[in-house]
Amino acid sequence: MSPKRGTKGPYMKCYLVAFGALATLPLLACGAGPDAEPAASSDSEALQVARPNPPLAISFNLITDGNVVDSLFSGVTFSCEGCGHVYARYPGRIGNAVSVMRKTAFDTPPEFDVARGVVLSTFTRLASCVSIDARGSVDPSSNSLAHPKGAPWLVAFDASGAVVGQASYTAALGQWQTLSICTGSFNIAAARFSSSTASAFPNAMLGTFDNLLFDQAPLTKPNPILPLPPSDL
Repeated sequence: MSPKRGTKGPYMKCYLVAFGALATLPLLACGAGPDAEPAASSDSEALQVARPNPPLAISFNLITDGNVVDSLFSGVTFSCEGCGHVYARYPGRIGNAVSVMRKTAFDTPPEFDVARGVVLSTFTRLASCVSIDARGSVDPSSNSLAHPKGAPWLVAFDASGAVVGQASYTAALGQWQTLSICTGSFNIAAARFSSSTASAFPNAMLGTFDNLLFDQAPLTKPNPILPLPPSDL
């Protein structure tokens, strides 16, 4: 994989959007079935059950197509393993997607696989759930007689780098599916996503990714400062 150069351009201040709150769930790693509209995703609904701390959603719609998003959002940083930067790229599920593919004069699409790069999302605070929307597609440069190999995937890691959950795309080609991982405790420090494996090249199924959703561990309030007893005054 050859490194990709970033593009320069004006960045817009972006904000995280709070959705419903999360409940402690048993270890879960699944892909929601394909749906016609983003709001219909069963996994998105599962993430919005009662918990004091709401999840945070990353939308790439306000970013100019082709701009770098590595450190653009509070709560998460993006990096591309083996390829340099991470970009907002059009088209995604709604507006822009998130991609390792740099925008070029040749109208490079946002779809990618591990041969092109892997996105690493590192959270500033530990999360218990993470999800991302994915869509599988055929690589136009692959053998037209070969069935696409592999599929888009999401893997979550704890602070030590150990895998704590994973989810894979199972929908029909061209349909969006929400990939979700919930561990039941606040131990997700980072998540990686891409499509297929290196051995699947050049017939790997490509993936498009959008709408990263995750929660964060509640803040721990410090003990109140109490007045000194009269004997110490």
